[in-house]
Amino acid sequence: CDNCLKYETYTRLNDKSRLFNAFINSSTNVNKLT
Repeated sequence: CDNCLKYETYTRLNDKSRLFNAFINSSTNVNKLT
């Protein structure tokens, strides 16, 4: 089904962006510490 595929890609993108945000946050935190 088309919607299922859209939902899957959407959740995958969501996970990627969440990981990316976590990465950005951790790197900015490191910058604050140094």
